[in-house]
Amino acid sequence: MVFDTLQYNTSNNFELEITGSCNSEEYKEKLKHLADNNKKITLHFDFIDNDNLNEAIQSSDIAIFPFNTASSLNSGTVISPLIGTIQDINDNFFYSYDYNNHEEHTNVLLKTILTVFDDYNKNKDILNNKGDLAYSYVDQNNNWELIGKKYSELYNSL
Repeated sequence: MVFDTLQYNTSNNFELEITGSCNSEEYKEKLKHLADNNKKITLHFDFIDNDNLNEAIQSSDIAIFPFNTASSLNSGTVISPLIGTIQDINDNFFYSYDYNNHEEHTNVLLKTILTVFDDYNKNKDILNNKGDLAYSYVDQNNNWELIGKKYSELYNSL
C-alpha cells in the first residue's frame, strides 16, 4: 500500500494530503485507518468544487490524480495515468504511468510517486521547470484566441 512505503522514512521532508470525496464509506474508513497516527498525512474528504480546485492544486508542490484509465480524461496534473489527454502531448512536463489492473495501478503509482520525490529531493527546480513547461504548453496550445479560432473554423465548416 502507498502509505506503508511512504512511511518508510518519516524523516523525509514531505507531507501527504488526501483531498476530495471518497467513492464509498468503506474506502474512506480504510484511508482513515491507514493514515491513523501519522502526523505527515492529512485527510480532507470534502468535495472540491471548481471555485476551490485551483487553490487546492496551487497549495501543493506535487498533485497526484490516480484516475481510472478506462473512464477518464484530465488536464493540469503532475502525476497521472497515461490517459487520453496525456497521450496526446509529446512533451515531458509530467510524470505518467500505465497499468493493466488495480494491483498494478497501486504499484506503478507508488513507483512514480517515489520518482517524483527523488527528483524533488535532488533539485526542486526540476518540478518547477516541469510546471513552467506545462503552463507554456497550455498557454500556447489552449489559449482563448486559439480555441475561439478553432471553434469558428468548426462552425463555419458545417
